[in-house]
Amino acid sequence: MARDTAEQADAIRRIIRDEPFVLVTSALHMRRSVMLFEQKGMRPIPAPCDYLGLRSPWVSPFDFFPRAGEIAKVEAVLHEMLGILRYSLPAGF
Repeated sequence: MARDTAEQADAIRRIIRDEPFVLVTSALHMRRSVMLFEQKGMRPIPAPCDYLGLRSPWVSPFDFFPRAGEIAKVEAVLHEMLGILRYSLPAGF
């Protein structure tokens, strides 16, 4: 069982080899996932899901106050940014 995206990519590569495939993951995680799969010589076709956008076109005064759920989104974005930075560095860095 894969513990992270890199292990998942290795497991998928053993199955599909160099064939193109549809990569389904959250929109937030897509950029880093595509980057990693391409570095491993794979050809993902992105199919993002689970977007973290506005749920309503209407703005409420309460939208300007912090909420616990928003802190989790900030943590997720920071995690992805650090992951993108990590996969942008040369191997072995």
